[in-house]
Amino acid sequence: GIDFASSPKKTWAAFGELNDAGRVRVRKVRGDLTDSDLVAISEEGHRVIAIDAPFGWPDQFVSFVSQHHRGNQPPVVESNDFQLRLTDREVQRRLGKRPLSVSTDKLGVAAHRITSLLRSFTTCDVPPLWSNGNRTEVIEVYPAATLIALGIDPQGYKKEGAHRRRILSQLPGVDIDNEQDVQACLDHDDALDAVICAVTARLYLSGDLVGPPDDDVVRREGWIFALHKGSTNDPTS
Repeated sequence: GIDFASSPKKTWAAFGELNDAGRVRVRKVRGDLTDSDLVAISEEGHRVIAIDAPFGWPDQFVSFVSQHHRGNQPPVVESNDFQLRLTDREVQRRLGKRPLSVSTDKLGVAAHRITSLLRSFTTCDVPPLWSNGNRTEVIEVYPAATLIALGIDPQGYKKEGAHRRRILSQLPGVDIDNEQDVQACLDHDDALDAVICAVTARLYLSGDLVGPPDDDVVRREGWIFALHKGSTNDPTS
């Protein structure tokens, strides 16, 4: 699981493995990950790499800006469609949590960094953007949405260690090998987010998460893997 940011200083990873009991054992948590570090991780043969970063921009934002850049009259676009992707709107509708806008918030800087890197992950598939039959899959995730979907209140954990401790104790199906990594999660919300990303990867491997619809839009915009199958937040229910 990788908590991604616009700079290496706030980019953390939690490395784990799935055991026979279906639990993820986190064996290492580390920060200060550079682009070269991330490319190297993509080549290590992991089954799933879950990254907290948007993998694309809203279709209608791209259309609006492209037409304006060409000197044409841009199309009429509703503000919400300009700011949010289809997957963002689905998360907001089903979980009541509005993701940051990749087109109008600072999140765009992180999106620039990750989309610049994804094509360097040559041994990986990135559903739903592309699939070449590679073993390693790179998925977009959103830790706060994962917590809400699991019934865990995300309130306050970005600012207070007490809330991070509470969330760490509530995360299902995860074990952390050493106390230093536990302490890192209590001290740094980015480290905890990386562990939540790893938990989301476990849910993805278990087949518990709703995949993207068969839609050309999400093949351009990307898809947040957070919604649980068979629950009230399943868009197919």
